[in-house]
Amino acid sequence: MKKYYYTIVFILCFYMVQIQVLNAQSADQDSISSAKIKANTYFQQLQKFYKKGDNKTHKLYSDSLLVISIKYKFREMELKAMMNQGVYYRNISEFEKALGIYIKVIEKCKTAPSYEKIKIMAMINMGNIYNNINTPDKAIFIYKEALELIKKHKNNGFVTAAIYSGLAKANATLGNSDSSLKYNYKLKHLSDTLQNTYLKVSALSSISDLHNNNNNYKEALKTAEEALSINQTYKDSILKKDWILLNIGLAHKGLNNLNEALVYLKKSKKIAIQKKNEEVEMFCYKNLSEIYEKLDDYKKSHEAQKQYTKLKEQSLKEQKNTAILDVEHNLKTKNNIIEKQEHNISVKKKLLLYGGFILILVSGLLYFFIKKKNTIATEQKIIQKNYTLLESKYATLKESLKSLGEKNQKEIHKSEKYKNSSLTDDDRNRYMNTILEFMDKESPYLDTDITQAGLAKKLSLSTHHLSEVLTFCFEKNFYNFINIYRVNKAQELLKNRDYKNYKMESIGYESGFKSKTSFNRVFKNITGITPSDYQSNYFKE
Repeated sequence: MKKYYYTIVFILCFYMVQIQVLNAQSADQDSISSAKIKANTYFQQLQKFYKKGDNKTHKLYSDSLLVISIKYKFREMELKAMMNQGVYYRNISEFEKALGIYIKVIEKCKTAPSYEKIKIMAMINMGNIYNNINTPDKAIFIYKEALELIKKHKNNGFVTAAIYSGLAKANATLGNSDSSLKYNYKLKHLSDTLQNTYLKVSALSSISDLHNNNNNYKEALKTAEEALSINQTYKDSILKKDWILLNIGLAHKGLNNLNEALVYLKKSKKIAIQKKNEEVEMFCYKNLSEIYEKLDDYKKSHEAQKQYTKLKEQSLKEQKNTAILDVEHNLKTKNNIIEKQEHNISVKKKLLLYGGFILILVSGLLYFFIKKKNTIATEQKIIQKNYTLLESKYATLKESLKSLGEKNQKEIHKSEKYKNSSLTDDDRNRYMNTILEFMDKESPYLDTDITQAGLAKKLSLSTHHLSEVLTFCFEKNFYNFINIYRVNKAQELLKNRDYKNYKMESIGYESGFKSKTSFNRVFKNITGITPSDYQSNYFKE
């Protein structure tokens, strides 16, 4: 009975533990569900305040979304939160922090292909940073890379619009006004297709800026006022208002409506300060200083200039730090790629070493020996023929060549390659003897600059006929024919005791060669040994 009692107690305890586990799991599920709802709410709110241009509140919701996403491992929301933090820092001109965040986002996106859309947005934002730090070429490169990635996904008009906007700004910085206008009008057309007034305002604001840069102030004013009118449809929105007011002020300044320009530049500056948009604020102070100077209010002009200089220095410092961070990131990326490549190469080498070592070794050796054997055989045939011509004890080079020519003349009709000969047998024989006589008496090969055309002229032959005789009769091209005479001459000198103490270079020159290098190379190719060895062997005998 006691035994059954313990068994019942054990079962009851186990059952109670299981209930607690299930309750805990249920609580966790409720907690995760609640966290997802909260995360989605944060994301909706940060988008709302971004559109309003309320940078401060936008940042608060971005931070809150990041905290909850990390806690519950909502990876996609974590990346979106980081992206929005980067947007905040860019909007307040802290480009170095923004770039650092986008780099981290892109690194995290490598862990899963499903994050590629977020990666594309990070790339676009990096392009925007490059525009801000005045490196438009890099911006254009990364925008175009992002455009290629978009093709793999269902087309998102808003993403494409962001790229068009960035490309327009980059081309404007480079002075490519036509290209910049093209992308802005693409953006405007896309905004009509998507029925998105914000995109339309963005495009019109950029177009107005371009008109101002091209001194087309009336068109700039008209476009900016249209943008301002459409912008009013966003209740409490100041997202683009500072830029639009700046462009209206610049247009009035260009038209010399200085008091009107002051009004709009002051309004733009006020919103820019509220948004912490130091880029617009800086432009406002610059132009306010110039207008006050024209109105002879030098005190205000000086104050505005001071503020402009201060912001400009901050901007240059930020640009420099961001550029340094970008360079460091590029170096790190390149080093990682190199390390990865080295690792892959190392792995492949081991596989090849252990898997195919014997096969490669045997195949390589077999190929090497066959090739070497064929090469040696060919070289030996050539050397043997040349040796026969040069070393005959019973005939001079002229006689040896004549004998070879006569032999080949007899074989001429047996070979297919001679069918297209332009010479008769008699002409070929006559030309052959003319060439041999001239070579023997005039020694043209001693001229280091002798050419085929030059020799043909001296022989009163056409270049074509000379080449045909050399090929058909002596089996040589022009330079091989000349060089065998030069080697023959060199051999005569090398066997002459009077030249025993001459430098090889001098003997080479005496034989018609331009340099010691060419002398050694040609001599060895024809005889099989170097000039020095030839001389040593001769005097040993």
